[in-house]
Amino acid sequence: MTIRRINFFGGPGSGKSTAALYTAAELKKRGRRAELAREYVKHWTYYSRVPTSWDQIHIFGQQVQEESILLENGIDIAVVECPLVLGAWYSNTLNTELTPYLLGLARQFDSFFPAFNIFMVRGDLDFDQVGRFSNHNEEAIEEMDRSLLAFVTDYVEGPNVGSNNLHIVTNPWELDRVLAKVLVGHAGVR
Repeated sequence: MTIRRINFFGGPGSGKSTAALYTAAELKKRGRRAELAREYVKHWTYYSRVPTSWDQIHIFGQQVQEESILLENGIDIAVVECPLVLGAWYSNTLNTELTPYLLGLARQFDSFFPAFNIFMVRGDLDFDQVGRFSNHNEEAIEEMDRSLLAFVTDYVEGPNVGSNNLHIVTNPWELDRVLAKVLVGHAGVR
């Protein structure tokens, strides 16, 4: 299996965007054709547009397009700061009936473009409200992190994803170790 995407998971403010930027830059420095697949919905936070249940279809489609344009046009590795499964989790938190459909689409996408999945644990990072949809206290953020980790773990253990394909990063300094796994690991990188 050739890795085509590096997915960063984690709750709001866990460092996904920073880690994805760093990883894309490191891969480029090492001569890989890599690009950052940005989080489509993030710009909504800057003008206070909060997604509703049916917005998840639009957001999911835009995120698929962000990734597929890169992967179908010469980029070997898309570094993804908002994986499709994360959109399904948000749909699930909104209690929509869309979640199983979005998960099915994410599995299809994974079968075409296999991913190396990284979960960012917040650790001692302070929560920065800028670029976030709502204010959360520390307890609510920790519950979101636990819920997301359980959801992503269930997903990666399912079909088309590959077991043991979730790598937990508890501090940003571990990224180099994880990146080394991507570059020389069992799955390989094109």
